[in-house]
Amino acid sequence: MPPLINPDPTSSARATDAVHELYLNIHGFAVRISAQAPTVRDGLRRDFAYFSGAGRPPEYALHLRLFSLPPKRRKSWPGLPALTTRDYVAFDQDGIRRVRYWDSAEAEFHPRLRELHITCADLPRLHELAYLALLSKAGEALDCRGLHRIHALGFEWKGAGALLLLPSGGGKSVLALELARATEAGIFSDDTPLLTQDGRVLAFPLRWGFQHSYPLEGIPGGFVRPFLRRRHGPKHLVDIDYFRGSIRAEAPVKWLFLGRRGTQPGIEPIGRPAALWPLAVNLVAGHGVAQMAEYMIGWSAGDLARLASIACSRLALAATLLRQAGLCRFTLGPRADKNARALTGFLRDRQ
Repeated sequence: MPPLINPDPTSSARATDAVHELYLNIHGFAVRISAQAPTVRDGLRRDFAYFSGAGRPPEYALHLRLFSLPPKRRKSWPGLPALTTRDYVAFDQDGIRRVRYWDSAEAEFHPRLRELHITCADLPRLHELAYLALLSKAGEALDCRGLHRIHALGFEWKGAGALLLLPSGGGKSVLALELARATEAGIFSDDTPLLTQDGRVLAFPLRWGFQHSYPLEGIPGGFVRPFLRRRHGPKHLVDIDYFRGSIRAEAPVKWLFLGRRGTQPGIEPIGRPAALWPLAVNLVAGHGVAQMAEYMIGWSAGDLARLASIACSRLALAATLLRQAGLCRFTLGPRADKNARALTGFLRDRQ
């Protein structure tokens, strides 16, 4: 699939401004990003290229400020922690959530100012934290509007939307790449498409990630970059600009496929009970979707009511998908090209 715009994806980043700022509009969630390190800002620009704004919006839902220097460690923190995990400890004071990561990074979220500050001298780690924080805060805002992400491959075939649920590392990005290259299918997202309450799927394309060992044959090197992930090993990222021509805006969800691995590709209809647990995990609970607890979970009555409302809305959406979508079990073989042909052949026969 030839790239449709900007054969050199780094060319627009050469003339960087003094403040290193970036503006995004993620389905109405306006973000201003200020970064000391232009490499981090430009990495985020490539990650979220589909949502890049043409100019500075008059108002922001979030101002993300990134500081590429060692955090000033506090001698003491206020009271008992609100959250403690293997990755961080979080404290609340005066309406501010402060997070100390165990690997030398810190964050402060100021809800009243709508500002999130992240400080880390390790630039790849700063990029990773900023990427996850952006997705978490944008996802929470969209959740409150009844727009929910699901951990799945979202694609379009002849005007019909389809979702393929697979676990992390199950091959969603590889199949999406094959669908975009070799078929007439369009792509909404390789990992977290956005769904409306009435069962439509919306575009939510981000950079595509592939295992470091996967051969990205035919993709110009200018669209590929390495990415080091904490605890998960290295990946290759493919920029949105490479597959922008395959992105689709929206479509009603007509098919829901539950994926599993096997020796040969095959598709068979299944009953609705088989989809209850996968939807509970991938949609209602949001497993595999970036929704960082350090920014999302609070213990006030208002926080708990907000989380309960989001869960109920996701549950109602799962019920809508069960009513309107055809349900199938999709067994994927080892070859992505055969999997893509089996999938599109199945859909073609049912037009």
